[in-house]
Amino acid sequence: MKTLCVALVLLLAAAACVHAATMDLASMCRDQSPKRFGPCQQKSQVSTCQVDFEWGNKGLEKGIVTANLDVTTRKPVYANGNRPSPSGTVHNQTTFNTWFNDSPFTKNVAHNLTLTNTPQQPRIFGFDSIRYFPFDGKGWDVPSGSDRYQDLDGNNRNFHFCSEAHGRFAYKGGETFTFLGVHHVFVYINNQLALDL
Repeated sequence: MKTLCVALVLLLAAAACVHAATMDLASMCRDQSPKRFGPCQQKSQVSTCQVDFEWGNKGLEKGIVTANLDVTTRKPVYANGNRPSPSGTVHNQTTFNTWFNDSPFTKNVAHNLTLTNTPQQPRIFGFDSIRYFPFDGKGWDVPSGSDRYQDLDGNNRNFHFCSEAHGRFAYKGGETFTFLGVHHVFVYINNQLALDL
């Protein structure tokens, strides 16, 4: 399973919408270290390997996070305590916590995701790329191309990261959020889970 996990935290605001061609969404990307250092052993090698990544594709799994963000950290909270998730994608709360928190097997990179609009739809901002690999040549994938996992074109890529972004928008009614990507997307609005993929 080539894994990307995303948590978007959106706060409703009464501020007027600013019309611009682009909008930057500041995010924190955490590069996760999967089984590239040899077999993961959850107990004996927890400091060198993230066992939730490259564990096998279990398909869509909803319900691994609680309905509310942690009020102190504003991070997703794992819903299954210290037990594996129902399909086994996540091993336990400890392994899940590294998805959005610092750990010995994460490397962090602050990243701006630039959203753009078009003159035909000036109030709709988006990001569209099938080649979104912010950690190529960074994090655990140093030197560039050293990662053993490849994209559909046969290029070595670093798939093993989680992105976390916080933003504000004014709710007017009728807004939509569309996402196309790989595993695990959690969208929270006003600290409440609104989308779980």
